[in-house]
Amino acid sequence: QVDDSIDYKNIEIPATLFQPFVENAINHGLVNLNRKGNLTLIFEQKNGVIRGIVDDDGIGRSESAKLKQSMSTRHVSRGTQLIDDRIKTLNYIRPQSIGIEIIDKKDENNQPSGTRVIVTIPI
Repeated sequence: QVDDSIDYKNIEIPATLFQPFVENAINHGLVNLNRKGNLTLIFEQKNGVIRGIVDDDGIGRSESAKLKQSMSTRHVSRGTQLIDDRIKTLNYIRPQSIGIEIIDKKDENNQPSGTRVIVTIPI
């Protein structure tokens, strides 16, 4: 979903910021569901920033971490570090302050119901 107020022909949004969050939503949140899951990308412009939102209704980060612990794997996830490095690089190239907020969603029974990541990019 893209807000109509965004001049998408003249505003560049680094795709590398969103790719890891989309991959995480699919690989850690949605793939382990026993039902059809949903992944939504939303871009909106408000108060001089563009907010990119990656929202899923998967198992959530806490349940994903439990599954990861129960599996014997040698894979070391570096996704968070890569994202931090990308933001530092982008903030260095263009003096700005890109922000990231990660929200662990809960249902009416206070059970994990997915993850929402909000990336704020000043324009």
